[in-house]
Amino acid sequence: MSLTLPLLRHITNNFSDESVIGSGGFSTVYLGVLPSGLHIAVKKIANKHTIDESAFQNEVFITMKVAHKNTLRFIGYCSHTEAKHFEVNGQHVFAEDRERLICVEYVPNGTLDTRVGEYGELDWNQRYQILKGICQGLCHLHETLHVVHGDIKPSNILIGDNHVPKFFDFGMSRSFDDGETSGYTKDVKGTIGYMAPEMIEGHWSTKSDIYSLGIMITELLTGKKGCGPSVEQGT
Repeated sequence: MSLTLPLLRHITNNFSDESVIGSGGFSTVYLGVLPSGLHIAVKKIANKHTIDESAFQNEVFITMKVAHKNTLRFIGYCSHTEAKHFEVNGQHVFAEDRERLICVEYVPNGTLDTRVGEYGELDWNQRYQILKGICQGLCHLHETLHVVHGDIKPSNILIGDNHVPKFFDFGMSRSFDDGETSGYTKDVKGTIGYMAPEMIEGHWSTKSDIYSLGIMITELLTGKKGCGPSVEQGT
């Protein structure tokens, strides 16, 4: 479903700081309430003058098709472009001001990274159930949808009711054809500490997700966090 930019501005109080519920190197997430009363998470892509249209369309397509109990439910998207005119040093400059947003269900229980570490409150059974759900969701992505998530880490796993984990943020995800499980990209993105070594060289695969899953399992079992900064580079 396509949502208008004025509507999303209204329900997030013009994307106010008070509405922010999450942020990363490539986007900011806001809490909004639709006229129906439904609470949603509004992901606003950063760098509005240099947005990669194909990457945005890919993220919308994947977010739409991953419907599963262990992924966030897709609500809608907004693709708004406005022409701008500037005068710089006597020269007329025309540019496009692009806003690209993706809306999904809001889960109020926070992300997995707030549940592990020194102050984590999860018991062993809850950790097992969360890991089981994560593995089921990842199996759905790989085996059913032929999608590599590309950025698996605790801050990209939301915790729903009854500790049901839900994948979100498919901004680095890639689809692959039947019979394929890997590929190469010059657009290297990810999170140090969770990225498989080969991903730094641009090689991605389902095995890359499994590597990240292993790091996350270690964190959840030991309570020791091993996160790092995000990476974006061209090769």
